[in-house]
Amino acid sequence: MAAVVLSRSLAADGQDERPRPDHVPEGAIADRGVVLTGNPRLRILLLPVAAIVLFTAAEGVAGVFYLREITDSDTGYAVLLGAWSVGAVLGSLLGGNRRFGARSSLPILLGGGLVGAAILIEGLWASAVGLAMVFLAGGLGNGLHNTGVRTAIYEHVPESRHGAAWAQLRMLINIMVALGYLTGTPGLLVGPARTIIVISGAVTLLVIVLSAVLLGGSAQAGVHGQRAVAESEG
Repeated sequence: MAAVVLSRSLAADGQDERPRPDHVPEGAIADRGVVLTGNPRLRILLLPVAAIVLFTAAEGVAGVFYLREITDSDTGYAVLLGAWSVGAVLGSLLGGNRRFGARSSLPILLGGGLVGAAILIEGLWASAVGLAMVFLAGGLGNGLHNTGVRTAIYEHVPESRHGAAWAQLRMLINIMVALGYLTGTPGLLVGPARTIIVISGAVTLLVIVLSAVLLGGSAQAGVHGQRAVAESEG
């Protein structure tokens, strides 16, 4: 809330006269106070971002109970967490590749899909050895997703508004993490830990599919709009 109030007060001063990047159209940010929701494409990408943070946080809490039952030891539990971390490092390296990470939507959606699939398989397949490979793939998606989020900020937000964008993104993440901790606590809002994990994975995948459809529709609308403008000018 403080980040939004501060950004609005700075926008009201009217002191921001630095030129916008060429790839950010004039008027793309209708409300300069709420930077993240000003760009239509970034607004759609925030859906998988929020979902992934929410449900990975829920899985993190529920997994404390569920994964310890599967591995039957603290060491096995730590190995599974380590596999996710190794995958996240690899995903970050892949997402940082110029060719692969140049477009923010691909790492966000592909990475989010891997995360959702890994969480869903975790809940359906109670095998400690098999889950090590699943967690490696999930961590890979997590790293891809994170680099995609950073790319999206630089791609869709003018440089002069990056500070406000990062502050508002951090606020969104903190809210989703808090909600994830609540929903991920077994017996608080949902039933057993395994049920929470299955639901988290399934809903994450649904949000990824929905976001991909919305992005496709937005791209087609943009193409039709450009054709209409070209025909009117012709």
